[in-house]
Amino acid sequence: APVLNARLRKGYLASSAAFAVVGPAVDLTYDYEHVGATAAALEELASGRHPFAAVLRAAKRPLVVVGGAVGELGAGGRAVMAAVARLQAEVAPQLVSDAWNGLSVLQYAAGRTAAYDIGFVPNGQSAAAGEASFVYLLGADKVDPATIPADAFVVYQGHHGDAGAHLADVVLPAAAYTEKSATFVNTEGRAQMTRAAVALPGAARDDWKIVRALSEVAGLALPYDDVAGVRARMADVCPSLVHVGEAERTSPEIAQLGLAQWKRAAASRASSPAAPFVRAVGDYYMTDVISRASRTMARTSAAVAKSGAGSGSGSDSPAALPASAAAA
Repeated sequence: APVLNARLRKGYLASSAAFAVVGPAVDLTYDYEHVGATAAALEELASGRHPFAAVLRAAKRPLVVVGGAVGELGAGGRAVMAAVARLQAEVAPQLVSDAWNGLSVLQYAAGRTAAYDIGFVPNGQSAAAGEASFVYLLGADKVDPATIPADAFVVYQGHHGDAGAHLADVVLPAAAYTEKSATFVNTEGRAQMTRAAVALPGAARDDWKIVRALSEVAGLALPYDDVAGVRARMADVCPSLVHVGEAERTSPEIAQLGLAQWKRAAASRASSPAAPFVRAVGDYYMTDVISRASRTMARTSAAVAKSGAGSGSGSDSPAALPASAAAA
């Protein structure tokens, strides 16, 4: 998250902000205290035993950034979230108040913030577990072939022909972000609207048009025929998506509710408190379908790998992003 990190560095240069990291030691381009790389280190901070807890306790506007991949760690991830909740309750209650909300979750996959906004969340099941006979890959490119039953009929909707397309029986070509007028939500939670910069190639279509056409074939036609209708439906589902340019702030009540759920979700401590957190993204230059189709990014990735710089988990598979804390 280089843009976010640049903002944090600006705070470091312009004020007396102090930073700490729980997770792998990385070069953030500014000084920070490395609390540790394990769940045990986070527990030490959350209980107030680590010296940096005093810094957080004295901060007027503390900030805690939790790596989004923590949510994919099962019981271990729930234990991490519970530790963050205890950090707020026992060390820094001013983290969430009517005047300030410093609890943040940094998503590492583009589009996930908006997906959560509309309630589009995983159900914890895979196609392989349910012996699915039909699998629809909607822009899903980092797909493990082992999760798709061998006899399933696979449809891929997307662009650039990545892994998802190679697994498909039918490919429905969709528009890339440069080829459509669309709404995106950035890391800050701010809805942004784009306009198409280049024409669609070949038979490619906007995603909503493909889904709309399929709904008609299925006899369940969706109630919109143009972009205005799509955006009206978006306003019904999640009004913040049409508040273009406005950063939607989480209310203190919702933040407190989330913290309470984190506490209840963890029935036990992390199963391996001494196991180190690893980076969720091993190769920064190969993290999305467009980057993987770029010769420039491929050369950059190879050069970084050859130099040994930026090494982490060595894989793009989700693991655990570090939990960071800042105090100002």
